[in-house]
Amino acid sequence: MTLVSSVHPRSQGYAPHMRPRMRLIAAWVLVGIYASAIFAWSSVSKPPLMPQWDVRHLDKLYHAIEYAVLAFLLIRALRMTYPTHPTTQLILWGVALTALYGLSDELHQALTPDRTMSVYDLVADAVGASMVGLVWPRIQGRWPVISDST
Repeated sequence: MTLVSSVHPRSQGYAPHMRPRMRLIAAWVLVGIYASAIFAWSSVSKPPLMPQWDVRHLDKLYHAIEYAVLAFLLIRALRMTYPTHPTTQLILWGVALTALYGLSDELHQALTPDRTMSVYDLVADAVGASMVGLVWPRIQGRWPVISDST
């Protein structure tokens, strides 16, 4: 195994101790864990860890960051699952699925006591996901990748 700087279709991600199939499974498990954490956090009526700073719209920044991470994990898992599909198509799917998950999260919050559904939160979710989609083509080739061809 050697380190290469370009993206090798069979080995997305850097985990030299894992086989490609295990890396793929781990990528999707990570997406599931993170999405579950978002769901669990949304189920809490009054989240205890939220700072009570008096900064206007700070929660929108939190939403954008939260869903940017989800989009990153989702696009990465999609690239590993479909290495021959065009990157742009997978980015669009990743951003769209992340925004849909944001919508389901807002609907979930509408049913949670002391929480409300907010279109502005949904917009922040979509902006965070879109930011990852915009920078993905520029950063994907810069990560070290393990090549199976040694």
